[in-house]
Amino acid sequence: MLRMGRVEALKIEEYVNSMGNEPTLRDLFVVISQIQADIRNGNEQTAIYRSELEAAKTRIVTLENAQTSTNEKLNSFKQDLEQMRSYYRKNNFIIHKLPETSNETTSTLVKEVHRVLTEYMHINIDLTEIDATYRLGGKKSDAARPVLTRVTCLWRKYEVLEANKLLKEHHLSVTDDYSVEARNIRRNLIPYLSEARRTNHKAFLRKDKMLVDGKLYSLEEVRSMNFNPQPQDTGTKPMIHPERDKRRADNGQSTPQTKKKPLSKATTMNLAQFKFQKRSPSPHDAVIHMSA
Repeated sequence: MLRMGRVEALKIEEYVNSMGNEPTLRDLFVVISQIQADIRNGNEQTAIYRSELEAAKTRIVTLENAQTSTNEKLNSFKQDLEQMRSYYRKNNFIIHKLPETSNETTSTLVKEVHRVLTEYMHINIDLTEIDATYRLGGKKSDAARPVLTRVTCLWRKYEVLEANKLLKEHHLSVTDDYSVEARNIRRNLIPYLSEARRTNHKAFLRKDKMLVDGKLYSLEEVRSMNFNPQPQDTGTKPMIHPERDKRRADNGQSTPQTKKKPLSKATTMNLAQFKFQKRSPSPHDAVIHMSA
């Protein structure tokens, strides 16, 4: 049985109204046949559209899979490149604030670096162990550019880094050759490192992370702890030495209230968010002022 929708009924009504005389059954049959043909054509066109849509969806899925595969390969290439760069940098270290002269050459720079290593850092290193030495960046001001140095042995680099403290009196310093990303992260970690040390925690920078009381924290982890800048406490507190105070009490002497040196005015952060266990100060952490 033929079922007609509203559109088909309107077409029949329009055709009937266009006829002057009363339509015959044959006329109605012709109209219905035309409508059926139109419906079949519409269904065929709809099927074509659906087929094209499915094909487009298939192509989109294929492109998405190809994009995912490309991204995975790109990430793999980036990791390989970073590993190659790390391997290239593994024997490198950087000397900071080494004076720079206008007539400096590669030869004179190598000799100056060798002099710093042997005379200032007391490292028995031969000139042939210095594989490469050059200044980083272009000359833009009177400030001395950092000097990147590569040695032939990895253990020699570690020896140089461990002797860095000997350069303090010469106003020089040595750091590892970190990537640009790691250097930026370390720079952002410096305020947190300073505050952790100020509040009596054992804190160090280890590559692109901060080691506090034996636990590593990334920059994202530190920032997620919602550090709130607070004014520096410039108050003074008495120094306490139980053994000394007990001896003075036994001798009938009063305990003097020694005061700490005022702290700096640097902006501090609330390390309570860190949930660290504060380390108890050792006798070496405080300076005891003994009375005469």
